[in-house]
Amino acid sequence: MNRIHRYAAVLGVVAAPFVASTAIAKTETAHSANQTQTTQRRTSNDASEPQWLDEAQSLRGLSADQRKQLGELRAQVAPARKQTIAAKKAFSDELAAQAKSGKVDRGALDPKIKAVIAAEDNEHAVMRFAVERLHAILDPKQRAALADAMMAREARYAERGVAPRLEQELRLTADQKKQLGSTIDDAKKPIASDAHAKDAAEFKQDKLSIDKVEPKHDATIQTRIDRLVAVVKDTARVARADQRATMAQVLRANGAAGRVAL
Repeated sequence: MNRIHRYAAVLGVVAAPFVASTAIAKTETAHSANQTQTTQRRTSNDASEPQWLDEAQSLRGLSADQRKQLGELRAQVAPARKQTIAAKKAFSDELAAQAKSGKVDRGALDPKIKAVIAAEDNEHAVMRFAVERLHAILDPKQRAALADAMMAREARYAERGVAPRLEQELRLTADQKKQLGSTIDDAKKPIASDAHAKDAAEFKQDKLSIDKVEPKHDATIQTRIDRLVAVVKDTARVARADQRATMAQVLRANGAAGRVAL
């Protein structure tokens, strides 16, 4: 997942109450109704829906106007997200089929990789706008609470990545791990380890500089995909047929959830 996606995904985490009790009382009824609607959306929608907006709309203390603006933001970002999900699913399905066969052909994957990068670039531009809008919609205390939540989520992200899942679900033998060497461990290492702390600090500012949070082009997308393909290729080489089948399932689920990178 690139920086802008991780950033956006956490910007709706429920923050601790910070408004006066009177304000909370006025919004509680509306929040309860909205929570029911949000639960229904999460049940019925697939990964093409921007889940972070569901989370943002679940914040306690949001005014009616804030909720209205978040709803409008949802409509603006959804089309680009759906396009990216479709490209990622196509790539992940092809990579999964190759992994299951035991032979990963990087060249054959190129057209689908290019499609993912093109969709990511388009969504990236939309999400830059969305983060700017979200910063403007929220008040300073909300921004600070959500920025802190971003850091907490980032600390947990590595545990949900593809490399840890492969390691856990394939149940590699000692000999297989020896053959793989540091392949999976290397894949767990963050590409830009200090980026998220800087993003969080920037989001807390009264005036957001989106170029500091995220450049206009995310140069890490290609790196992340290349690393995923390399890990899958090496793992498929040493895995048994049943392990390759499991790996294919992990990759398909990963793509369906909108993730194609380590």
